[in-house]
Amino acid sequence: MKSFKLVILLFTFVSFIYAENKPHNINKEEYTLNYSTDYMVIKDLIKNVITGDEKIDNIEWKSKLSDVSARDMENLVVIMTKGKKIHIKTNDDNRIFYLSIYNCGISKLPDSIGDLKSLIELSLYSLDDLETISGKINKISSLKSLNISGMSNVRSINLHGLPSITDLSLEFNDKMTSVILDDLPSLVNLNIMGNKSLLSVPETISNIPSLVNLNVFYNEALLFFTDKSIANLINLKKLYIMANYKLISLPKNIGSLSSLTSLNIAGMNDMISLPKSICDLTSLKKLSIAAIKKLKNLPKNIGNMASLDTLSISANNSLTDIPESISKLNSLTSLEIQNNDKLMSIPENTGNLSSLVSLTIKGNESLISIPNSIGNLISLTSLNISNNYKLTSIPQDMSKLTSLYILDIRSNYRLTYIPESIGELISLTSMNISNNYMLKCLPQSIWDLNIINSSGSYYGTKISYLGDVDCDE
Repeated sequence: MKSFKLVILLFTFVSFIYAENKPHNINKEEYTLNYSTDYMVIKDLIKNVITGDEKIDNIEWKSKLSDVSARDMENLVVIMTKGKKIHIKTNDDNRIFYLSIYNCGISKLPDSIGDLKSLIELSLYSLDDLETISGKINKISSLKSLNISGMSNVRSINLHGLPSITDLSLEFNDKMTSVILDDLPSLVNLNIMGNKSLLSVPETISNIPSLVNLNVFYNEALLFFTDKSIANLINLKKLYIMANYKLISLPKNIGSLSSLTSLNIAGMNDMISLPKSICDLTSLKKLSIAAIKKLKNLPKNIGNMASLDTLSISANNSLTDIPESISKLNSLTSLEIQNNDKLMSIPENTGNLSSLVSLTIKGNESLISIPNSIGNLISLTSLNISNNYKLTSIPQDMSKLTSLYILDIRSNYRLTYIPESIGELISLTSMNISNNYMLKCLPQSIWDLNIINSSGSYYGTKISYLGDVDCDE
């Protein structure tokens, strides 16, 4: 399999070189590669396409090419042409498994593409004269993977009746506005990324109940994600909705995704709230809510997500508070609350998260206090309370954190006091207390920790700047 892909990448690169440099001694409008061609002939073809006289030995991956077996070559067709025609040469049984069509001046796909009964992977890239993709491509019943990307003029994609397809990527198709997907009963992975003109997540996605992973990423014009789009996605496990800056809302019925285990929502400039039903995702294990600039509040019943083990809340510039129900997340092992500029406090009952192993409260510019109940998190192994510029104190009683081995409390510029109980962190192996400019002294107990050596430094970081002030004075 790796050999197939290496050769495909090689010819894709060559087609790019030819398109850009157009060597003077190559006059052919098209190149047609018979899949049974010996690799030595292919080497000669590459040599001619690059400059006409440059030796193949100067190409760094030439040794990889020489490893291609004759059988591998029988399953490969790469078309590289600036002409208006494509010929696909095969033997009688049409045994072509992998096909890449790149940077070709064609206005429609050849009808013969539907005759490739053994085709498994098809990649269509940078076919600038194509305006629609449908037709004979829907006859390839063996197709498992399809990548349509870099199309500058394709406006519509209509795919149906592909019983074997499991992976579909629609990426960076600048003018694509219409996507129709139907009768794709085996589709597992769908990637919709970087399509500049797409206004709405295709509602026909609801016709694909087999879908497990859906990635909607960086579609600049995307405004709508309707309820209908996800109505029948009973097997969906991973949903990533990221960097669709104009998207104003998520489907209200998102809570109906009963199989969902991972949800990442990030990079929306105009979204002001999350649907309440998100709290009904009782199978969800990982949730990330990031860079939603106008989001002020999280759903109050977030604590109903009984299976949640990882929660990240970061870079939400307008977020002012976190619901108290967070304390009900009994399965939570990792909690990150960072870079939320207007967040002023953390719920006092956060200390009820008995399964928590890693806690990060970092870079929240308006945060003024940390709940003392954090001292009750007996399973905690890593605690990061850093870069909270208005924070003046940390929890008083930390003696119960006997499993803690990483502590980071650096760059809290207004921090004036570190409690004596820090010396009871018997498992601590790493501590950073640098850049706390208003901190004038350290508790005596800190010198008993193994991480502090006799010279008054820890891991090469001097603490002499604290001066000679006695904490007991």
